[in-house]
Amino acid sequence: MTPRGAPRALLWDVGNVIVRWDPRTLYAKIFKEPADLDRFLSHVCTLDCRDLLFVDDSAANIAAAEAMGFHTHHFTDPAALRPAIARHGLL
Repeated sequence: MTPRGAPRALLWDVGNVIVRWDPRTLYAKIFKEPADLDRFLSHVCTLDCRDLLFVDDSAANIAAAEAMGFHTHHFTDPAALRPAIARHGLL
């Protein structure tokens, strides 16, 4: 297994990402233009989970993501999110 370095991208749970991984359906909620969605997916879906920071408000999803090797941030306070992302070098 490759050593875990700093994450290279942020993955935000927009609905059952860990349980039901269908990135096109999930991220279509965010990206209105198909070309923007394709660009995003071509980048994120090629990364290993050890390269991603997973943010979620569910402790169960955070535990599942950690078990899979993701870097994680348990979202409980909007004010704490930006500093957490910055600590991972993603801002």
